[in-house]
Amino acid sequence: MYLSVNKVQPLHGEVEKWKDVIPKDHHRKTELHPRFVIQETAKRMGDEAIAVTDVGQHQIWTAQFFPFNRPRSFLSSGGLGTMGFGLGAAAGAKIASPRRPVVLFTGDGCFRMNCAEMATLVTYKIPVLIIIFNNRTLGMVRQWQKLFYESRYSETDLENRPPDFIRLAGAYGVSAHRAADEPAFLAALDQSLETIARGSPALIEALIDIDERVLPMVPGGAPIDEQILDVT
Repeated sequence: MYLSVNKVQPLHGEVEKWKDVIPKDHHRKTELHPRFVIQETAKRMGDEAIAVTDVGQHQIWTAQFFPFNRPRSFLSSGGLGTMGFGLGAAAGAKIASPRRPVVLFTGDGCFRMNCAEMATLVTYKIPVLIIIFNNRTLGMVRQWQKLFYESRYSETDLENRPPDFIRLAGAYGVSAHRAADEPAFLAALDQSLETIARGSPALIEALIDIDERVLPMVPGGAPIDEQILDVT
């Protein structure tokens, strides 16, 4: 089914209006905001960078904040919800395009699904940068539980559960750093980029707020024009 031209044009106008609305969450004053992490990484890695994601909040943040300036620069499983997709996809992207820097943005839930592939990165010297957004929860599910189920959290808490991602990376021989604020992240990013420039993978664990949110969002079953732009 196709929209007629006279219906498409008003829709495009509405979409342009939505683009002018910047959710307040994009500028939350937290120690380390996903927007800062993604934009600084993009700035340091340049226009040739390929960004890969797993599934969840970080997937949407990457789509929102990474300034894609050329085609074939974004690898994601889209709406398939494939947790664990990212690390293998990032390795494949680097092998296919060895001259382009590759960064994987993932979450602490997703990375558990396929973290053993760090052995592949080390064995075959695949210099991918891994950035884990660690909010110690299954963030997208928690966001839904908070907004629509009166904060009745169920099976989303990962607080104080293994693994320790820094020690895990070390066990595989991957250089790893942990950052909880902006200066620490920038220092970790500098060191990690030096590592991948030498032909080895690197990992940064970025500690973010447990209630960092993805906005705008569309509630389940609602039409696109009923999206939530801000949460007070």
